[in-house]
Amino acid sequence: MSNIDLNLSVLCIVAKPGTVLTQAAIAEHCGCSRAYIDIVEKTAIKKLQIMVNTHPLKDWGEDFPMKKKRKISIAKYAEIEGVNKWALASAVRRNPDLTIEQCAKLVRDNRK
Repeated sequence: MSNIDLNLSVLCIVAKPGTVLTQAAIAEHCGCSRAYIDIVEKTAIKKLQIMVNTHPLKDWGEDFPMKKKRKISIAKYAEIEGVNKWALASAVRRNPDLTIEQCAKLVRDNRK
């Protein structure tokens, strides 16, 4: 872990909930440039967007909308959820009125 990562972690722990810090203030605390903090922030937001759009079972809300919705295959979704892809595909075909999340739950429940 770099000094900047360590300083960011400490800042997250000691900052009071609801405290808003500018990039300049964060950079000063971490001993780096504001531009570097901007890059870190943009990278973190991109990672969050990918996580939100590739793990639809979580209720992330609409805080991180992406310009283009990312589609995910049944095989990838099955891999993420830890269920058999063929069983999930079959459940989706047999239950067209259910969401993929509900079908994955059916597959998991039938496995027990």
